[in-house]
Amino acid sequence: MAVIVTKDVYSYRHLADEQLVARVFIAGKEKQQYIVSVDTANEEPMQTFLLMGDQWQLDSRVIRWALPVARLGFDNLFRLERLTGRYQSIEEERNLTRTVYLINLSEPVDIWTWLRRSEFFHKWVEADYGNAVFAPMVDGAQFNVYLGRSGLFIRAENPIAVKALGNWPT
Repeated sequence: MAVIVTKDVYSYRHLADEQLVARVFIAGKEKQQYIVSVDTANEEPMQTFLLMGDQWQLDSRVIRWALPVARLGFDNLFRLERLTGRYQSIEEERNLTRTVYLINLSEPVDIWTWLRRSEFFHKWVEADYGNAVFAPMVDGAQFNVYLGRSGLFIRAENPIAVKALGNWPT
């Protein structure tokens, strides 16, 4: 059991003050269809997905240690969880094809869920924090995704991405 739990904990990555967690590359295919490649900035190979919609969204899970545990040198941990296509229009979001892909999987034990349900560990660890970031899908755009103390954030990495964020409806 210890090996299984350790395997799941090691699927999370250390959370520093500001850390590059993924590079996202967008290639247009057809109207509201994009090939999105995600390089998770670690030793895992780049993953490529077909997303439907106008925006991409990347979700993560975060495990934060309480102060007494953090003082012992335990770093907060994160794990990217899923990539989703989103539509700008609520009506399209309700009626058109949705695409959701798993980036990382907990198997056979999900330590994050287990920590959330355990009353005993609530004074030592917080596993109630999930975070997501989303941006427009534009052919040729490249984004870097970072995770800081307050959560995920994006930086445009080429002029196409800068323009996409600048033209994004609010």
